[in-house]
Amino acid sequence: MRFDKYYTMEAATQHVKQLIEQAAQKARVPTTHDGLGRLSEAINEAQQAVSITQKYLYELLKGKIVQAQQAGKDTLGLSQDHLHAIALYLGFESYFDFVAQISQPAVPALLHDLCGQWYSYVRCNSGSPFILRSPVYIEVQAGQVMMHLQGKLRRFSGTVQLNGMHIYATLLPDEADKQLHLIFKTGLGGQHELLQGVFSGISSGGDPIAGREVLVRMPESATELSNARLPLEQFAQSKKPNEQKLALYFATYAGNNVKVQGISTFGWDDLPTP
Repeated sequence: MRFDKYYTMEAATQHVKQLIEQAAQKARVPTTHDGLGRLSEAINEAQQAVSITQKYLYELLKGKIVQAQQAGKDTLGLSQDHLHAIALYLGFESYFDFVAQISQPAVPALLHDLCGQWYSYVRCNSGSPFILRSPVYIEVQAGQVMMHLQGKLRRFSGTVQLNGMHIYATLLPDEADKQLHLIFKTGLGGQHELLQGVFSGISSGGDPIAGREVLVRMPESATELSNARLPLEQFAQSKKPNEQKLALYFATYAGNNVKVQGISTFGWDDLPTP
């Protein structure tokens, strides 16, 4: 996308302040002189629309924001091209898309509290005594709360919807047509440590399946979440109380999994008899 260089526009002071704060947060730097210097490097590495200097960020943006707030000014005259470049760094098509996103109704606090990284645990639907562990990431993207589940071969993504005290998500893969449906019960807010719910989908053999699922929050310091197929016995013999609880929770196949099999005639003969 190309923009008219150096065209000056009137931008809302509060919007520009949020633009700089979000960019600094993404780069994980403070809005100090040195921090904005590192931010300028990150922005210029991510886009080539226009060069963003440390001086521009610290003096022309942060300085003008402070002056405008002190003077009670609601708008600033700034280079449209430079604002677009910073918005591009944040993943938006333009500064106007950024403004449209932050002008939307705020994400519900309960959903915002769920953002972070988690481990998903389900019992293997084949009947074998294994627990399947998958990384899950929940984050705000363009005004929506997104959930990403990293499978062994594919990554599934979808929006998270809040209905009363439950969250719903339909996760679609990057490729192919398989999808997952999830429902979890939540509380009234705060940092949930564990969520219980159910999933439904299609097995690798093409059969409808469903079952119980547990999400366990992981600390932000845990940077290398991984997929694993873990023996139930390993959890049962663990010295960690929480892993022992997972072993008890997923102990029986019948209490955790449902699979519809033997479908061939699509008539009454397909129904299994005791």
